[in-house]
Amino acid sequence: ELIYEHDEGSPWATLHPDMTRTPLAGCTRLVAVESCAGSQRLVFETRGTNQHGFGGRQFRATTAVVVRTGLDRVDFRLSVEWAEFNHRVRVAFPTPVRGRHYYGIPYGMLERKPYQPVFSWTGANGDWPAINWAGIQGRTVSVALLNKGLPSYKVEPHGRGQCILLSVLRSPAIPTYLHEPEYYTMTGYDGMRDEGQHEFDFALQAYGTAFADSSVVADSETYNSGLLAVQGRVHCPALPVIESSNVRISAVKWAESGNALIVRVQEYRGRSGHARVSIPAGVRRVQKVNLLERAGEDLPVTDGSVTLELGPWKLATLRMSMSATSKKRA
Repeated sequence: ELIYEHDEGSPWATLHPDMTRTPLAGCTRLVAVESCAGSQRLVFETRGTNQHGFGGRQFRATTAVVVRTGLDRVDFRLSVEWAEFNHRVRVAFPTPVRGRHYYGIPYGMLERKPYQPVFSWTGANGDWPAINWAGIQGRTVSVALLNKGLPSYKVEPHGRGQCILLSVLRSPAIPTYLHEPEYYTMTGYDGMRDEGQHEFDFALQAYGTAFADSSVVADSETYNSGLLAVQGRVHCPALPVIESSNVRISAVKWAESGNALIVRVQEYRGRSGHARVSIPAGVRRVQKVNLLERAGEDLPVTDGSVTLELGPWKLATLRMSMSATSKKRA
């Protein structure tokens, strides 16, 4: 359900404790039911007027709900026509799950507790930031809400379960800190409200296990990756392959200097473990280096691979120096 919430503040903070919410299910109707091979789609339209508390022009939103055969998630696309002042739009996902709250962070996940809002220039309104996903971990099921560039979440009690609230749009109208001529144009402060047409994508996915034992990290990154269309044939070079239940490759690139490949790996389930990394043909030396690709420590290569030990949430960077006959190509 879409929620319209009073949010009087600046681009940086909510400044007034009035956070009155207007649920919009009452002005939402089903407008289309579509089906084709492999997918089904429902389209809902929401129209709010001043009678619902809207201060600007008529609020309009369209929500498409898509279910695809063989894909264990539900996709949502929200289109909003926005012209409001000092309000925000949330999307509410009530669940029957009660449990611990986890939020996606760079290279892992973090449990966070709810907190009371602080209404000041440097305060926060109760939301937590999250990269790619956040969700509720219950005893037998965990529910994750994946996002594409929508990092503001809140989890609240709802009946016997809990509700995931995703904040998608704000319209602050107090131009705090927009008076420095070297950095801002004061006359353009009204652009803070982001008036106009907006589209947002998010998805709901459930797991029958704890998040640390699930594929939520890979699923959320896949959801954000999209597809790359290339004309013609692509000849990819041989790349390292990792064998591990809790360590994954997060980046592969050419070294900043020298003819070498840089491979960054991460532990993403919050437990210690080891990983076996295969070495592509043409690699003559493997070193464990720091993030600046310096201070190398030689690693023994056995049967064409190296073995790493990583602690919970740890990162490791490998430098794979190529032989003289294996030239770096753009």
